[in-house]
Amino acid sequence: MKKRWLYLGLLVWTLGNNGHAARYVPQQTKPSNTMNTRIGLYQLIQDGDQINIVRLNRLHTASGSQPGMAMVTIDVGLVEKLWGNSDPNLRSYTFELPDNRVAQFKFRDSVWSRIDLREGINLLLVTNPREPDPVYVDQIDNEDDPVLQSIKTVLTAESSSNAASDEFARRLQWLTNGTNIEKLFAGEALAREGADLSPQKAPLLLSFSEVFAKETDEYVKVSLGTWLWDYIYKPADETGKIHIVNATIATASVPSELVRGFALDHLAETDPELLRNPAVHPTSELRRLFEKRKEQERDSDERRKLDEILRAIAR
Repeated sequence: MKKRWLYLGLLVWTLGNNGHAARYVPQQTKPSNTMNTRIGLYQLIQDGDQINIVRLNRLHTASGSQPGMAMVTIDVGLVEKLWGNSDPNLRSYTFELPDNRVAQFKFRDSVWSRIDLREGINLLLVTNPREPDPVYVDQIDNEDDPVLQSIKTVLTAESSSNAASDEFARRLQWLTNGTNIEKLFAGEALAREGADLSPQKAPLLLSFSEVFAKETDEYVKVSLGTWLWDYIYKPADETGKIHIVNATIATASVPSELVRGFALDHLAETDPELLRNPAVHPTSELRRLFEKRKEQERDSDERRKLDEILRAIAR
């Protein structure tokens, strides 16, 4: 089934000049005085990134390489190490930024574009020893910011000397009752590392499916659903697969077009034989959505596949 929905546009990683995927931490529409809740800490850790709080000690601007651009040089000093040990205490960065609103629409965004750069502010700085430029930067206007506290909670627990002793229980707790930062970390970690579904991890599949079905944040919901289908669905037994399918059916009825598209894409790829199982509970809304998709489909093979899905969910 062709994917019609860029549901991972929220998670897009652009290509760099060398042809390799350039990492990107997705931003969100939010008040300027709050930190980004979409930081994927698990992937940053796996990539060997260093995560620190730094202070912007010096700021200098000059004319850029072309009209509309300013050349900015900043010096930052270490305030607190959150993850990793290889970064020096002092760093300097030079980069170009648009110097007016019109130029902002013309020139490519950078990790610094969303920061109100001024001397004395604190920043969350994510770097990698193999890369000259930061992976991610966020502004810290309040040291008690709940997003920052969630980041610290995760990184402190994961770096503790006894982190492995209660790892699964801790991550499951974050998944079911955590903040967005904690859910995103736990969801990716549990899906990638706990997908063997061994007996002691049996609660994973059911809890993951329930959290996915009930989640209201669009970005978190699609992220959890992606990991659920990519890493947990395939090794699950039939009962487990049915839990995931039913959670996805529930998700297909939410108002978000992005989320509905995600759900329909995955259900359209599901084995019709599984969809015929009496334990699967298709809704009239699901049938309506698939009928609409079939009406809009011009490819004859795709229409035949949709016909098979519609017959499988007929009740």
